[in-house]
Amino acid sequence: MTTYSLHYESPADDPLKVPYPHHLDEQGNVGRQDFWRGDPLKVIGFSRTKRVGTVSIYGFNPEHTEELVGLYPVFMDSGNGFSTGQDKIARVTLS
Repeated sequence: MTTYSLHYESPADDPLKVPYPHHLDEQGNVGRQDFWRGDPLKVIGFSRTKRVGTVSIYGFNPEHTEELVGLYPVFMDSGNGFSTGQDKIARVTLS
């Protein structure tokens, strides 16, 4: 199984902080649910801003991960709620 890891930029006010990455499968499901427990459950898109409800790219396309750098992930949780990640994607790795 292929895993895509979203690595995030460190916050400007805390440059030594390295945010925990999200690991996705090819459908955008977030791995490590033993840790996340459904919040978040799946990536539904990506936003150019932190503003909730704004989606610039819908879905997760494993063939175009280079387009995700500089964007914020938009997640769905197990209760069908939505949220926007607060850290920009710095890089996407494949394993």
